[in-house]
Amino acid sequence: MLDKLIKYSLLGLICMGAMFFSSFHFVDSQIVPKWIITIAGIILLSIYLIIIISVNPVITHKIPQRHILRLISITILFQSLYGILQYFNICAPTNAFPVMGSFDNPAGFAASLCAGLPFCILGIIEAKGKMRWVLGFIPLLTTIAVLLSESRSGIFSTLILFICLGIRYLRISDKIKWVTFPIILIIAITSLYYLKKDSALGRLLVWECSISMLKSNLLTGYGTGGFEANYMDYQANYFKNNPQSSYTMLADNIQYPFCEYLRILVDYGLIGLLLLGGWIAYLVFCFYKYPSKNGVFALLCWITIGSFSLFSYPLMYPFVWLVLFYSTFILVKNHVYLITKKIPVKWLKIGALLSLFFLSLSGIKLYERVKAEIEWAHLAKFSYSEDKKYVLSQYNKIEKELGKDRYFLYNYAAELYQAGLYGESLVTAEKCRTLWADYDLEILLGQIKEELNQNEKAVNHYRTASYMCPNRFMPLYHIVLVLNKLEKNEEAQRVAKIIMDKPIKIPSSTIDQIKKEMNQLLIQSQSRKPSSPFLMDNFL
Repeated sequence: MLDKLIKYSLLGLICMGAMFFSSFHFVDSQIVPKWIITIAGIILLSIYLIIIISVNPVITHKIPQRHILRLISITILFQSLYGILQYFNICAPTNAFPVMGSFDNPAGFAASLCAGLPFCILGIIEAKGKMRWVLGFIPLLTTIAVLLSESRSGIFSTLILFICLGIRYLRISDKIKWVTFPIILIIAITSLYYLKKDSALGRLLVWECSISMLKSNLLTGYGTGGFEANYMDYQANYFKNNPQSSYTMLADNIQYPFCEYLRILVDYGLIGLLLLGGWIAYLVFCFYKYPSKNGVFALLCWITIGSFSLFSYPLMYPFVWLVLFYSTFILVKNHVYLITKKIPVKWLKIGALLSLFFLSLSGIKLYERVKAEIEWAHLAKFSYSEDKKYVLSQYNKIEKELGKDRYFLYNYAAELYQAGLYGESLVTAEKCRTLWADYDLEILLGQIKEELNQNEKAVNHYRTASYMCPNRFMPLYHIVLVLNKLEKNEEAQRVAKIIMDKPIKIPSSTIDQIKKEMNQLLIQSQSRKPSSPFLMDNFL
């Protein structure tokens, strides 16, 4: 009884934590806490299972599938209800999106629901009596929640799932299926495209720039984090070479390629994509080698997440990984058993001991990471306090743990800048720049270089930021300020004219103030020959 209680409690912690856990004790209050609670739960469950199997190898420690399916279904049900209540303003969302559940945006909400939906349907099939009727409402509520979220990737992948189910289970002729379903799919894709046309066109820009990245590293890619470290430089280069592009007003500060396959290709090249293809081929092999009803829905789960991955980033969310892992376990367990049963018991015990050792190390590492994350969030509350000495000493202390986190390095550099430690700020910002090509980081680098009297280098950073997001006003505004400081009045006037003629993407009081200042500058300026044309040709 105690054994079951511990196992089910840990499973519930993992599943519910991956879907719902959030905490303002972290800088990222939504995604990071979910990952931490998920990893912690997996480590604890794995250590527990290794220990009890080692102590009682004869006793079966298998967790019944119906319990796992019900846990997934209940988790999906609560998340769906949460999103639906947000839509009707009964539960207030935490930001501008009307429906996003316990996530930071609708993409995570829809991705997690779509990942679990195939197993909700399998749970209905596996259930008996009244439980089947109870579980029968969950796929309906989940589909409604995905529709209300307006996640086009979620709607598309849900449609793919139901089309696959229809092809396999509907008792109509194959001819009707292969005519009707493609028509439905074409109509749906067209409708979803026009639902948010500007957003769709913006993704085309991201994909075009991402593909151009592959010319340099097609075979091996840029490595883990390669997209974040390089993409915005390619977007800047695109707008530098295409100043009249129709994408200008759609450009944004991009962190993800909105396609998991493209991300794998950028980070790991053709080798990474081929490895993924080989893994999927292995799963399909296992599916046909050991056919089962469970295998059908496990494969459907992969298809659903794979469809979502075409236009979004579901692999950012831990619940999606949990469901993928469970799907993989269902598909490969028979084949893996045939392989492992030939391994001597002695080696299995050694493997268990090594696993226990590395899991313990992982637990210690996770604890240190959590401590650093919590301390960072605590420091963020003191960002503009007078006690800068304490804040900076603590930042320096936790840099040992978070020194490869680009967001931490950016915050640290900004704190050093605010404290007037411009040299140290530059070192930290440049370290961040090796991990992250980013609009805001370029602005910060420009401000640091200004304070260090490296004005022409500052202008280069502002100019790069302007190319990264050509619809933004702030980089050009900073350039005018620097040119005025250098008494390059003619050039400042020409940039001011560009600002005055620049169309506004999103109106704001800041833009109104910038335009007001530029108008005053133009009125007060007197025409004279440009002292140095080193800059302006790049903006005209």
